[in-house]
Parts: sequence; C-alpha cells; structure tokens
Amino acid sequence: MVEIINSHKNSGSIEKGNRLKSLRIKLGYSIHEFSKLTKIPEPTLYSWEKGRSSLSLKGAKKILKSVEPSNEKRLLFWLINGEEEILGNLNKNILEEILILQDVNYYLKSRDNSVVMIILDDSMLPFLSPGDYVGGIKKSGSEISKLIGKWCIVETKEGSLYARHLEKSSDPGLYNLKPLTPEHEILYNQQLNFAASISWIRKRD
Repeated sequence: MVEIINSHKNSGSIEKGNRLKSLRIKLGYSIHEFSKLTKIPEPTLYSWEKGRSSLSLKGAKKILKSVEPSNEKRLLFWLINGEEEILGNLNKNILEEILILQDVNYYLKSRDNSVVMIILDDSMLPFLSPGDYVGGIKKSGSEISKLIGKWCIVETKEGSLYARHLEKSSDPGLYNLKPLTPEHEILYNQQLNFAASISWIRKRD
C-alpha cells in the first residue's frame, strides 16, 4: 500500500485536512472524542484538519487502525490521495462496517468470557438475518445444561459455530441444536465446547 501511495502525488494539506474532518464527522465524533479514541493530541488533529500542517502517512495509519482496522488500506488511500470512489461509498458500506465493528469490539472488551458471531445463513429468520451479529457469555461443561431452552451461540466439538435453540438430548452430556426455519436440519447429539445465551444483537441498518 505504501508503494501505491508513493507512486501518486499526495494531495495538499488542506484537502487532506478536509477529508480527515469529513471522516470524523461521518463517524459522529467530536474532536475531543476523536482524540481520545486515536490517542492523538487535540491540537495535532486540529492542525491537520485546518491544513496548518500536513496529515502524515504515519498519522493517517494510526487514526485508521483505531477506527477501522479491517478497511485500513482502502481508507488510507482515500485519506491521503482523495480517491472519490471510496468517498462516495463511505456512508453506505464502510461507515456501516466501522460502526458495527466498534459495537462488536466494545461488547467483547466490556464483558469477560464473551463471544460474538456473525449470522451467515437464513436459519434464524425472521429473528436474525444474514449479516447480523450476536453475542453472549460463554458457559462450558455442566454449566451448558443451564441454557437448555434458550437461543444460544454454540461451538461444537469440531469447532463449528452456530446460533441455535439449545435442546436436551437423550444422551447425557450431548445436546440437540434446532434452527428457527424448518428448511435447516436439527443437529442431534452434539458435544459442545461452549454455549452462550444470546443476550446482545447488532442488526444491520
């Protein structure tokens, strides 16, 4: 990515400052909040946004690692060079991912032994749709049986993750995993590494 940036003429300090300010505002942060999030002093951010000093590549990387590490490379090119295509899609796609991942990270950091998974199929419709995130607190061993009758995130012995209704099996220590839609099969007699009652849901807008 550095090679790509160096092969283009970087836009001026004012233009980069305007893009930085646009990103901050789109994310809904005051400059004080943005400073705390990125660990960059407010005067430095203010100077960059006003174009009084030029936003450096190192500074841009630090900002994007704080707000959106998974799309760092794409946003880095826009922030430094002003790629219009990325700017146009920021509200619809990247911004939504930024906000979702911020919520996911906050949930995981604020709760011990928590787990989050993304719904990948339609087995939980209409309760959950593909792309939704769910979270809960992991229980293992004999504690899993206390979650029977609840909608849970479960990890099977093979390491597969599912969002399913946890039901008792006829075999001790094993469980049946029932989807919400009848098109998906019930998984019978599953040994589980853990189960987590779904207590947090982040749906896409």
